[in-house]
Amino acid sequence: MARTKQTARKTTSDKAPSRRQFHERSTAVADAWAITEIAENILAHLPMKDLLLVQRVSSGWRELIKSSPTLQELLFMRPRQIQAGQNISSDSIPIREFNPLLVEHMPLWFSAGDAYFQTVKDAPWAESVSRLVFLRQDASWRHMLLAQPPFTAFESVRRVHAMGGDSLSVGCIDQPDGVRMGLAYDKTVHPIKEGHSTLPNSFHTLMDGRTAHDAQVPSVQDDVQGDLETQERIFGGVNKFTLFFWTTRGCTGPTYEQMRKMRLEQRQFTSAGFESVDIVLHEVNRHSASRDRFSWWTEDGYRR
Repeated sequence: MARTKQTARKTTSDKAPSRRQFHERSTAVADAWAITEIAENILAHLPMKDLLLVQRVSSGWRELIKSSPTLQELLFMRPRQIQAGQNISSDSIPIREFNPLLVEHMPLWFSAGDAYFQTVKDAPWAESVSRLVFLRQDASWRHMLLAQPPFTAFESVRRVHAMGGDSLSVGCIDQPDGVRMGLAYDKTVHPIKEGHSTLPNSFHTLMDGRTAHDAQVPSVQDDVQGDLETQERIFGGVNKFTLFFWTTRGCTGPTYEQMRKMRLEQRQFTSAGFESVDIVLHEVNRHSASRDRFSWWTEDGYRR
């Protein structure tokens, strides 16, 4: 009997809170979330991927995240300005924080890779059903900055490999609000308006004149003589994100079937949010004294 009463008292004391108590607790939590500074501080501790996903919880959270400068910077949607005293490398290049989600899902744009064979079709999601998800019109990655602080210029470099020698054309546009992944991707799939520059386009990128996002020093080729200041830089440089792509031009153009296949592949990899951006390319003259008609520049943009 004593055990029964003791059990009954324990059961009574451990019962669920009343509706009134639950309402009071819920109201307290809601009041805390209603304070923008508290809600912002809580959300700022979430991993970047989770911070993106919680926008689906409610319209209130979505509006809070979209209107918060701090959270937008954490999502690489809003530029983070270079602050006084910010870390600068020995070669006067800002030390950037690269977008971790883009590095994971768009690694080809952040690593030197093998520029002779690397194409957009080598993206980790290219041959899976995820491709349709990545290329949807409202995909968040299109609006993301590549790095913080952001690159402020986008440069396009085209190499045409032909029997008579290589030609090189360079064009650049300013991006005062930062270079975003949508532009970098679109110019990889549609690098030029005319010509036979359809998929596959082999490409690699330069960031601040470096061939990989984790490089610590410029990777100038060993055959470049003298100090950097005395060398002519053809492309690349500080605060620039450079997309270098190349094609081969034979004696005859591609056949009708080849062109049809390339156009089809191009459509398959075109983002539904594609935006056309014109970049005027100017051909760079090769010095007549150059010993090599092919690759008369270094990988990171200096004239040989």
